Amino acid sequence: MCGIRLKLGQLLRRGRESANLRQHVLALRAQIAQGDISRIENGLGGRGPTFETLVRLAHAQNMNLVVQLVPRGTKADDPELLQDLREAF
Repeated sequence: MCGIRLKLGQLLRRGRESANLRQHVLALRAQIAQGDISRIENGLGGRGPTFETLVRLAHAQNMNLVVQLVPRGTKADDPELLQDLREAF
């Protein structure tokens, strides 16, 4: 599970950096402690960020959080699968 937290943290860091935000500015916008952002970006902490925290971080970077469930063994970027999933919902 630690590897997943680290990958998530790296993704969040890339998003923050592409938005040209420093951690303390993102913390103010998301109303989250700067130390928590550091821990998330480094994959640290016992349980990882909550869904609410992820939404706050995304919105503070002017982004949406998109969660997608894809059947195992399929490619998440398969356009045919994505279209089927969109039509299902």
